[in-house]
Amino acid sequence: MRSLATRSGFTLIQIMIVVAIIGVLTVLAVVAIRIHKRNQIADLELTKARMTQTTKALTFYKLDHGKYPLDLHELTKEKIQKTKEPYLGKLERDAWDQDFVYSPKDGGKDFELVSYGADRERGGADFDADITATKGGFKDLPD
Repeated sequence: MRSLATRSGFTLIQIMIVVAIIGVLTVLAVVAIRIHKRNQIADLELTKARMTQTTKALTFYKLDHGKYPLDLHELTKEKIQKTKEPYLGKLERDAWDQDFVYSPKDGGKDFELVSYGADRERGGADFDADITATKGGFKDLPD
């Protein structure tokens, strides 16, 4: 007969504790992934809202001047006509604290406003993809 001191292996309680720990870690990982995804969506929506505000200011500028400005800083200067208030109080930045990239097109008849997304680099996929606004709205938004 063997003594209790020489037995080897895991008891049922030890195995159940390990399985419970793995289960808790799995739940925590799933929750963390969902929170990260929601934060990405919130950053995208915040950037879109700020781009929409800038796009509206660009539209008002064009109504007053007949063309879009050469530089976004023109939107923060005092208006020459009517109220003397700027089109924007300050230039907005995207949710990742980067300046928007503004490019007037076709001699001031059109424009492109770009945020490079979460990776802060040109190109990318999903939430790292560029977010582009034109006078016609947004194009190629991540899902």
